[in-house]
Amino acid sequence: MKAVILYGGPRENGNTKIITDSFIKGLLDAKCSIDFIDITKLNINPCIGCLKCEKDGECFIEDDMKFIYEAVEKSDLVVLSSPVYFASVTSQLKTVIDRFQSFYSKKYVLKNDNNKKRKGYLIFTAGGKNEKMIESIGLTAKFFMLSIDASLNDKIYALGTDEIKVINREEILKKAYDKGFAAGRG
Repeated sequence: MKAVILYGGPRENGNTKIITDSFIKGLLDAKCSIDFIDITKLNINPCIGCLKCEKDGECFIEDDMKFIYEAVEKSDLVVLSSPVYFASVTSQLKTVIDRFQSFYSKKYVLKNDNNKKRKGYLIFTAGGKNEKMIESIGLTAKFFMLSIDASLNDKIYALGTDEIKVINREEILKKAYDKGFAAGRG
């Protein structure tokens, strides 16, 4: 099993990274190989809506997305990991998601589905407690996963992290580990 983690959190030791690390530990203990991609450290330009990808399924923009496309294509499991910013993923992760328009175009416009089925997971943290964020960020993840032939198998999240940090919530860290272990086992 090969997993790719698309990490969009700006803090190296923040709540989202801590919960993601627990999920990753579960994957590793299940003998899953992992590509951890911290997208905040990469050079990724936004989609410009030129529609070139509707002609050949490829994005013409030359940047670090090429590495991400290759990692996702080789993966069996894809994880989106992000803190919640205004009921969505971070702008860095949203830029990456938007650039997967080329995968969407291959599948839905050009009808060139590679038929590789993947598992998808969403990991997120939110300072607030509004459960509507689960729906909002979940829809973004769901439609991204559809474009890459992945089902959104599960969401692992912590709300209210402004009051109680993830590091102090053992039940959430254990849940993240257990979900990672199960995902890595197939």
